[in-house]
Amino acid sequence: MAARLADAETERAAAVEAQDASATTALEALEAARGALSTDGEAAAAEKAAAIAQVRKEAAAEQAAAIAAAKVEAEAALAAARAEGEAAVAAAKAEG
Repeated sequence: MAARLADAETERAAAVEAQDASATTALEALEAARGALSTDGEAAAAEKAAAIAQVRKEAAAEQAAAIAAAKVEAEAALAAARAEGEAAVAAAKAEG
């Protein structure tokens, strides 16, 4: 019961870390590309800022989705563990 919950929490943490690493990598790549571009005028600067904002928005959405999915999995594992524990208690009471 506790092992299932620990496994679910470990999976959730791994998913969050993977999404964070993915977002960080994407941002680093975007920053590198941004550094390689010339800064000719306000239009280019605005375009780069919009691209950075879009990457950050997408990374945040991916991370939020991963966290939500991991939370649902952890809650399901917790509910299953509780039901298992309650069933064990009921069986023990029935035996006597």
